[in-house]
Amino acid sequence: MRLGRISTRTVARLGLASLVFVAVIVVAPMAASAAPTASITSPTSVNTYNEGQSVPTAFNCADNDGGGITITSCTDNNGGSGTSGQLNTSSPGNFTYTVTATSSDTLSSTASIGYIVAAPPTASITLPTSGNTYNEGQNVPTSFSCLEGASGPGLATCTDNNGGSGTSGQLNTSSPGNFTYTVTATSTDGQSGSASIGYTVAATSFTVTFLGNTNTSGATSPETNSVAANLTTNGFIKTGYNFAGWSTNAGGGGSTYTDGQSYAFTANITLYAQWTASASFTVTFSANGGTGTMANETANVPTNLTTNVFTRAGYVFADWNTVATGGGTTYTDGQSYPFTTSATLFAQWTANTTDNYSYNAAGGAPTPVSGSGLSGTSITLGAAPTRTGYVFDGWNNGIATYAANISYPLTSNPIVFTALWTANATGGGGGSSTGTTLDQTSPTSGVTTSENS
Repeated sequence: MRLGRISTRTVARLGLASLVFVAVIVVAPMAASAAPTASITSPTSVNTYNEGQSVPTAFNCADNDGGGITITSCTDNNGGSGTSGQLNTSSPGNFTYTVTATSSDTLSSTASIGYIVAAPPTASITLPTSGNTYNEGQNVPTSFSCLEGASGPGLATCTDNNGGSGTSGQLNTSSPGNFTYTVTATSTDGQSGSASIGYTVAATSFTVTFLGNTNTSGATSPETNSVAANLTTNGFIKTGYNFAGWSTNAGGGGSTYTDGQSYAFTANITLYAQWTASASFTVTFSANGGTGTMANETANVPTNLTTNVFTRAGYVFADWNTVATGGGTTYTDGQSYPFTTSATLFAQWTANTTDNYSYNAAGGAPTPVSGSGLSGTSITLGAAPTRTGYVFDGWNNGIATYAANISYPLTSNPIVFTALWTANATGGGGGSSTGTTLDQTSPTSGVTTSENS
């Protein structure tokens, strides 16, 4: 620090009564702080590593300034700190590994190396597919390929475990058993990848072919084996016939085999299904209080029952039953019957019932005439009445509203049809309101419409 002088002349010029000393502080400029340094001692730059390989690193950081400045952090870009870390080799490609040194005066510097991560090569087998079975001694060529992994240095070999190389080889079928065929791809850096398929070598096999021999449906797949085994269970069906076994002749008389019998599988053969006609059974129909005649029905396959023609005054036919008074097995009219046993079916009758119906014109006129009819029969709903100042919306049965003059089946007793009306601002009468939806067909369970009164 240096103080300047002020002359007395200057003091007098300024009109100062006394001498005043002014301190002038001169600060010399400080030297610039030096940044810290980072260095990577291991590994060196531009090396190539395998995908997933463990590559430890060694590094250090230093402060070159002194004077109380210290290193506050020394970290790498993979989460390492202090003096060691790891290269990230989780995926192939070109990467940069960086260490950053930071000092207490917030200055920092970095050191970096580049490196390559190479993926292992891959192998694939295009032919044959896995899980197949081959005969002992069978010639089975293979087709395969190898591909270098991403960023890899190049393929060295592409070979199979049977001596094949390049793109083709052979399965080893010299003896029976379960085997694995493997192709291995190897890079010049020593990385390798492989592909495998499993296969079975069977002793010499023979096949039994099954034919339905006039079957009407079903199937039985051929059976191949190299050792004694039970024959496949018959899957053929011939309507009206029972399966009676197999024969080496379609007409019988050759070598015969029962269903599922053991076969030695020492030769290829064709077996023909043998059939015997099924027994026939008869259904007898009884009028059970009714009148008319119906012929007996005989069959040996499931067949629809003959449609009922019996009648009984005051009754309607309901169904058939194996017991005259009901309580047995019930069959509807025309239902399929298995014809696996004979039976007598008794007609079941339901007495006719009468349903009464009436009309309530609800202020309109005229009121249609009340009536009655047999339950299940249909009537024609009454004509629309008229009412001054209102429009007729239809007849309502308490559930839905229906148009006049349509067919209506009687299904309940009693039924009251009530006229529904909508006030007409113009004072007219008759017709139907456009604001009400009418059911123009016979009633359907659960269908409802708007109701006005």
